[in-house]
Amino acid sequence: KNIELLEEKRRALFEYAGDAIFILDLEGTILEANENACKSLGYTMEELIGMNVAEIKSPRSAIQVRGLIDALLEKKHLIFEHENRRKDGSVFPVEISTRLIELPDRTVIQSITRDITERKKAEEELKSRTELNKVLMDSLPFAAMIIKTGSQEIIAANKAAIDSGAVPGKTCYASWRAREQPCPGCQASLAWSLDKPQHKEIEIQ
Repeated sequence: KNIELLEEKRRALFEYAGDAIFILDLEGTILEANENACKSLGYTMEELIGMNVAEIKSPRSAIQVRGLIDALLEKKHLIFEHENRRKDGSVFPVEISTRLIELPDRTVIQSITRDITERKKAEEELKSRTELNKVLMDSLPFAAMIIKTGSQEIIAANKAAIDSGAVPGKTCYASWRAREQPCPGCQASLAWSLDKPQHKEIEIQ
């Protein structure tokens, strides 16, 4: 009875997981899949079972399947990003966590697949904003930097700032003044503490 309860619990976790889950043989044939796997790809369970996992991949991801299975056989666990293809032909990015599972009669592959469309979209938007900020900053005729609150680490700097000694990844005071502590009367510190813009002209030596 305990074995039956454990099997029911495993089945419930399998079916109600938030991610798409596949069980594959070592050739990539889909042996089992949960409902989320079917929904994410637009296939019925009957259609999906028996397909090769390469058939639900974009062309450039499909050609990597055999090599990834070989790598999994060696490492036992892999996490990677791939592109899945729905029944209607549309492609979407996924993050896949795979591991080998040893059953009494054979070894199978468990593949947990997460749709990362929104994450990729956010990364692209951040990249676009960062590139735009860089263009805008570089167009300024004076040194300009983005400094991390508190630590005063330089996150970004325009060409004028870098030419004058600013080093992204270092603090502003270490870059420009070779100091170990913030400069006396630091305008950045005042701006953070007073929550008001500060202005001061200094000469960088």
